[in-house]
Amino acid sequence: MTQIGSNDVDKILAGSAPIEKSFNGDNLIYSRDWLPTDLFYLLVWYDFLDTDTVSVDGSNGLTDILDKSGNDYHGSQNDAEKRPVYTDNNKVVFSGNEYIDMKPTVPGLVRATSVFNCFTLCQFSSTAENQYIAAFSIATATAVRFGLSSTSGAFSTTGRRQDIDAFTAVSGSAIDTNLHLFHGQHDHTVGTATVWKDGVQDAYDPAFNGIGTTYNSDSAYVGLGSLNETSSGYFYNGNLYEVVIANAMTKKERQKLEGWCAHYTNNTSLLNVNHRYKSNKPKKYEPCILDDYDDILVAAGLERMRSNYNGYCIRVQRASDSQEQDIGFSGDEIDRVALETFCSGTNGVITRIYLQNMPSLYFTPDSDPPVIVESGIMVTDPDGNPAAKMVDKAVDMEYTPGLPGDSYSVYVDYTVIDSTDDGRAYTHGWNGGNNKGFYIGNDGSGNFSQYWGGTSYSEAGVISDNTRYQIAVVVDGTPSFKTYNETTKWFDVWSGARELNDDWLMIGTQWGAEVPNCNMYFRKLAILNHAINETELSQLTSFS
Repeated sequence: MTQIGSNDVDKILAGSAPIEKSFNGDNLIYSRDWLPTDLFYLLVWYDFLDTDTVSVDGSNGLTDILDKSGNDYHGSQNDAEKRPVYTDNNKVVFSGNEYIDMKPTVPGLVRATSVFNCFTLCQFSSTAENQYIAAFSIATATAVRFGLSSTSGAFSTTGRRQDIDAFTAVSGSAIDTNLHLFHGQHDHTVGTATVWKDGVQDAYDPAFNGIGTTYNSDSAYVGLGSLNETSSGYFYNGNLYEVVIANAMTKKERQKLEGWCAHYTNNTSLLNVNHRYKSNKPKKYEPCILDDYDDILVAAGLERMRSNYNGYCIRVQRASDSQEQDIGFSGDEIDRVALETFCSGTNGVITRIYLQNMPSLYFTPDSDPPVIVESGIMVTDPDGNPAAKMVDKAVDMEYTPGLPGDSYSVYVDYTVIDSTDDGRAYTHGWNGGNNKGFYIGNDGSGNFSQYWGGTSYSEAGVISDNTRYQIAVVVDGTPSFKTYNETTKWFDVWSGARELNDDWLMIGTQWGAEVPNCNMYFRKLAILNHAINETELSQLTSFS
């Protein structure tokens, strides 16, 4: 954080242009604040606190609201009887008969998309059933809607499949009349739907309406404050302060949106004490997982791992014509727009994972390459993080600088897809079956295991499907050897002499295509040239 005296620096200019970030040596010392316009797939941003975006009539009825997304999806209400009231404390009040019409400006807003998010800071004034904050409809049925469910009395997100005309809802806890951050998401790329309330998951359906696309709403109602424009339109009763609508959104983007809104509107008390941005505003660029280390041997992953790294993350090959392209970062995440634009409508696989500490070196596929794009959509793990899907796939490299044999640490971040698979999340130093290295992963019986010197150790317990693990192996001189995961914490694995040679690094396999590979979503790998302690481990895992 950059300060002048005790005051935070909000903006640094070069002439009249704002500076994105600034370094002192390799250390990030300044980044501009994160804004909703930094979302990869932002569609609409209505900021009712910004009086410059709001127009009213003589009775303070809202006539127009400007869209701050840059997409010009502005809202309006031409009928004076249907205008919500804009108050002097910068909120718009709906009283059960008003709505904001977006239809004239947003043809195709919900056009055959597979992921849809609606986020709002709002306050219901009534808990009566059937109140909808946002709805996007075709001529005869609702495509997407967010609000108070007709059956559960809870905030819900609902969606209709375009390809099979199926409609499903998922609802969270009961609505009250307090101020809340509500966020609904339905994701037909994986068939799930989620509701978050004040930054905490409130409802989740892992089998929401299957895999497909939402309905096309080109020719029907798109608006805020009701299900449709008729008298039976299930009108909203309450206040609106912020509305953000987007297509696909990663976990980090969702957390930044929650944190931005809470700080911008002075409502940080709504956030859980453990929320990532409870105390500090989100920044466009933030400290990365390895910023505090100067002894990095290996840094490879689908996020920026050093703030000062400006190279590529991966090389991807698209299925449509086998062309390849290097993909870098936008902010601190993989550049999703560049990735999905290059692989539009087709699949994409990873042909290189670059070392961010030494980009002249990179992992390449050991057999079939990992998948990063499916049907034009970036692969994410169950938590919504960008990930390489490795189902019977692996990557490896010969690490020419060589690894030390006495003190170092290996950190792996991945999510298990199939816990019954006999596969490895990470392997180092395997030498043609001569037991000169180690691997960490599944022992073939559904147990997390550590293998060293010809012996397998399974003290870390049972592996679960669709579960994320952050694991560290620490070699601390002779003879200490330890492993850590978030479930079991530290445990001693093995003591005794050992030998390392043939420094081959592998992700997803034990020693190649000869044995089963690990079925997982891979996120990142780091190797440091010292034995980390539990405090350092806590810091590493906190970047999740």
